[in-house]
Amino acid sequence: MNSKNSRKYNKRQPRGGRRGVVGRGSQNVTGLYMEKSHFPSLPREFEIALDYYYHDERTGGQTTQAARIHPLCEFNTQLPRYAAELYQIYRHARIMAIDITMEVVNTSSTEPLIAAIGVLPLVNASALTSPQTIASVPGTIFKQIGLATGMSKAVLRRRCVTEKYLGELTIGSNTYLQTYSEALSSAIWTELPAIYGGVIAAKNGATWTGIVDYRLTFHIRWSELNIPSLGIINKARAQGLKKSPPVRDDTENDEEEEMWEMPPPALVRNKGTRVGDSREYAASIRGSK
Repeated sequence: MNSKNSRKYNKRQPRGGRRGVVGRGSQNVTGLYMEKSHFPSLPREFEIALDYYYHDERTGGQTTQAARIHPLCEFNTQLPRYAAELYQIYRHARIMAIDITMEVVNTSSTEPLIAAIGVLPLVNASALTSPQTIASVPGTIFKQIGLATGMSKAVLRRRCVTEKYLGELTIGSNTYLQTYSEALSSAIWTELPAIYGGVIAAKNGATWTGIVDYRLTFHIRWSELNIPSLGIINKARAQGLKKSPPVRDDTENDEEEEMWEMPPPALVRNKGTRVGDSREYAASIRGSK
């Protein structure tokens, strides 16, 4: 029994330790711990969601509305974060959808507020003076915010898909593409849908105060890789040519080869030749020239 037990417990352990573990003092790393080193190329189309935030604080007391309008197909000078950097890589951007969240806080203790989010043509959204006007429009989110002493906060959320409100695919027309210069300009397609978000006092003509935070998430599809300007490259290349040595002309070398003459033979003084004879030979050569 003792010998069997000793054989059982004295079995030889495998060398190298456990699989996938670096041994003590060893500098080799197994394949389980190798980092990824092969990555895909830059895609021709890139889809990403970018955020845009706007803080509107109305503390002086006013009777008019506080509203923001965001077209569904144009940036209208309101670029989300990192959009300008992506425009250095891609030429075109296409807005596929916008998620809007409007948080309203009433700081007035005398007047309640009303807030609404709706989608309608840009020309109609720009003409609105109160969110009460679109309260009956299908799809509109409408809420009332109580006084500052009670339920004085409300959050309105809405997801707006561009294709749904256009009635057609956005990838079927170049009208819905936005270049960088167009993104920095005001919207021109007034008949296309736009998101309207507005706040005003519940009582007509009443003075109100409040804080409105707008947070939008743009779902954008980027396409067509941008090509850097060639003007800088040509300018640098021209400066490099000025500093380079002139190029040799092969025609001049050909002329030089044609005008080349064989030099006269070298004067060698042989044994037995007198000094006077060598001098006379050199003079005769000079005379022949």
